[in-house]
Amino acid sequence: LLFMSAQVALHEAQPSRHAQALADLQRALTLTDQRYPEAHFALADLLMRDGRFADALVPLDKALDPAINPIAPAHYLNARAYARSRS
Repeated sequence: LLFMSAQVALHEAQPSRHAQALADLQRALTLTDQRYPEAHFALADLLMRDGRFADALVPLDKALDPAINPIAPAHYLNARAYARSRS
């Protein structure tokens, strides 16, 4: 539910809602012991929307960690390449 709440906040495209989305994603990650690749990816997306490309690399690396995500989705790899090129 926290993940979905964050997604709704992000889709509203209001920067004022980013703080709530960030809090929801961090709580979802805490509750799942950091083993929620989609939440890591959404956190990276939020950071990139705020222009924080270097900061987005950390959650992208976690989303791509084979220990929690054995199959690296192409859009995760593309997002990481983009964030790296912008940082």
